[in-house]
Amino acid sequence: MAQQPQPPPQRPPLPNFNRMNQAFQIITQECSRFCIDTRSYYRSVNSCVTGENEDIIALPDFQNAYPNPFPTNVQSLRDLPGQNLDTLLAFYGLQVIGGLDARQKRLAEYLGIKLL
Repeated sequence: MAQQPQPPPQRPPLPNFNRMNQAFQIITQECSRFCIDTRSYYRSVNSCVTGENEDIIALPDFQNAYPNPFPTNVQSLRDLPGQNLDTLLAFYGLQVIGGLDARQKRLAEYLGIKLL
């Protein structure tokens, strides 16, 4: 009996780069929404702080990175030296101008902290 010739191996289909690009765009949009939602949630948690020694939560920046170090509570935010305060303001893309009180209030407002 004669052997039948084997069909040539099939190449896998080429990826659909348009669909991949669309998928990556959707993933990027959803990740940015998650980051925005995370910041909104953490701001709302921080807005409930009523005592100087209650924990405050650091917010991620737009690249979903967190500042290090970060003040643990309102009192430690008040005690931040000007240079550390300026570093946090710059991390969040906020203006680094004005007196110490104005800069503290700007950061506290961004973080959702009402008690300062």
